[in-house]
Amino acid sequence: MSNGLIYVLGAVLRYALSGVKYIEERPEISNPTNAWKRLIEGVYLNKQGLSPYDGVVFHESPLLLHLYSLFEPILVDYSTLACILLDLLTCYVLGLVGDRVAVNLLQKQKEDKDDCHPEASSVLISSNLVNTLPKHLAIFYLLNPYLVVSAAARTTTVWSNLLVSLALLGQVRGSRVLGSLALGLAAYQTLYPIILIFPFAIQIAQNEGGGFGPGGVEVCVADDVLRLRGSVRPAARVGGGLRVLDLPLLNLRLHSHRPGAHAQYGYLLVLFHGDV
Repeated sequence: MSNGLIYVLGAVLRYALSGVKYIEERPEISNPTNAWKRLIEGVYLNKQGLSPYDGVVFHESPLLLHLYSLFEPILVDYSTLACILLDLLTCYVLGLVGDRVAVNLLQKQKEDKDDCHPEASSVLISSNLVNTLPKHLAIFYLLNPYLVVSAAARTTTVWSNLLVSLALLGQVRGSRVLGSLALGLAAYQTLYPIILIFPFAIQIAQNEGGGFGPGGVEVCVADDVLRLRGSVRPAARVGGGLRVLDLPLLNLRLHSHRPGAHAQYGYLLVLFHGDV
């Protein structure tokens, strides 16, 4: 199966299931933190001069609110198409991630090949990995049933997936700016991706010669936290104040089934607070 056919099949599946009320009303797929209806309500309240954050209905970030408000005339009629295109773009970014990972693995294997036992040749990575890994990623992403119905239900999860994929691309390419910016926005949306800061910092430290030593990693973590804060604080200004920075914590509470589970992450929000 070619990559083009996989993309077409993924798009057709999402389009075929779009508009199905049963899918859009399932709480496992569409919930208060990512539902399309909640987003539309927030856009309407914002245009009426009311803050959608005064109640408990709207849980999206201010950047996403203003983005949807800006493109509302288009998204009202083409929301399904927009979600499908975002999912296809996410898959393409993941393909770039897989391609870079395959190249890095093959390069490392080539450097260490002299240290390998001759009998280990059967378990060495094939050069065909550059072609197969991106294709497998496309299959696993575009044909994943949960991701298919998430896009069909027009949930804002498609935005989070795109930001996380961009953060991974920044990590494998050693781009501190791309990785920090995408990770900051992804964590601002749902908070959970903040845990990726540690592998991201380790990768950057290795690329810059710091290795796994505590000094190199700690410096990268501290620098990345400052960059994350720099990417998140402008979003709060767009939303009208730093009060909206509590949204990821609220979203975490809505998702968590363990009492007090949000407390172990609450300290992270302090990193992003301060005087505007």
